[in-house]
Amino acid sequence: AIPTRVGLVPISADAETLFPYGHLLFVGTRQGMLVYDLAESKTAPRLIGQASHVVSCDPVVVENDVAYVTLRSGSACRRGTNALLVFDVKDPTRPQQIAQHPMTSPHGLGVDGSTLFVADAKDGLLVFDVRDPSAPKLMAKAPEVSGYDVIASAGTLLVSADDGLYQYRYGPEGEVQAEPLSRIPIGAPTLQVAEEPNHSY
Repeated sequence: AIPTRVGLVPISADAETLFPYGHLLFVGTRQGMLVYDLAESKTAPRLIGQASHVVSCDPVVVENDVAYVTLRSGSACRRGTNALLVFDVKDPTRPQQIAQHPMTSPHGLGVDGSTLFVADAKDGLLVFDVRDPSAPKLMAKAPEVSGYDVIASAGTLLVSADDGLYQYRYGPEGEVQAEPLSRIPIGAPTLQVAEEPNHSY
């Protein structure tokens, strides 16, 4: 209820996302993916590995010793590119890129087992089969599910969009229900003020 800062680690890059994975912390930056070790001290993470790429917006998630990174171009991301990169991180000190998949405008992503979800600003929600992470296979598109970040866990998909937080169900093969289970709106609601009746006394 009362978070307290217990450490400060400078990062010489434009950091965007954090993803804890066991005793490791993966940091997505616009210049590349950084890997920190938390085993010795959680309050003083130690940089042990990195993978550089062209300057782009860069979120990262990790599953089964594989890191998935989306790169996105745009004004805030300078020259950038639009792609999904896949890294083998069994040896976190030496991440090895094993795949690159072209994309349109990828934002956030989430992974659950062998299913990878990518929120694309133009194509909607993309669902990949990553049983072979060196060859991600696009299984489905849900263009009606638009957003900029996703969290996938045990059949429930959370999608954050400009107008709210949506919750969807997905099946074992990654199929996503078209209608959301719930929606939490974001932003101040517009108040409708009713006109008072004109009483004459």
